[in-house]
Amino acid sequence: KKYFDPNEMEVLRANPTIKQGDEEVPTSKKNANTRRMELLKYMQTLLTDCCKQHADQMLLSRCGCKVLREVYITFPSKELSDAIVEACDNGDDDDEDMGEYLSVFEHPVGQVSIKNLIICDSDDKSEGDKNMTLTSALYTKYEGTLVDDIGSSNRGAFVLAAMIDSDSSGAVMKEIVEGKKEIKERIKQCKDASKPCAGFEALIKALK
Repeated sequence: KKYFDPNEMEVLRANPTIKQGDEEVPTSKKNANTRRMELLKYMQTLLTDCCKQHADQMLLSRCGCKVLREVYITFPSKELSDAIVEACDNGDDDDEDMGEYLSVFEHPVGQVSIKNLIICDSDDKSEGDKNMTLTSALYTKYEGTLVDDIGSSNRGAFVLAAMIDSDSSGAVMKEIVEGKKEIKERIKQCKDASKPCAGFEALIKALK
């Protein structure tokens, strides 16, 4: 409703009609599901290409991340997952000159975006789809440095906790267990400095 006027909203509803005289006439003879499938087929390449090219911006946008999530769910592909992982390296450099650079895993919006995408991986999928998930792509990219590169911050720890839940292979869990002592030390440091540590605590809980 924020981005469309009432007439556009009327057309976008499940069974749109137009008024001809005093009569409401359907805009299409096809049923809603058929129209939806035809539109999705036409839009698939356009939507996926847009998300791959602009994943870095979409991850940091409250509106953009919702679009990215829907495309990720509807049109899953290894290429899209890889593009999202590549975007994680960019972070938010708008304030880099002021020394306020944030990685996506530390960014207040980016961290939630990544976590919500990973949660989608927890849904039931065939074994053949496992190599297309964001969880798999992140593990491939950061294998051996998960705790240091993703879970170095309290916000990033939430991402790792989600990865543990969505990784059916157990590889993520195995690596993070090895860094459990370091994570507990970070919790202590946060508490001593009166800083948030809920992410680290959630990560420790996910290991049990």
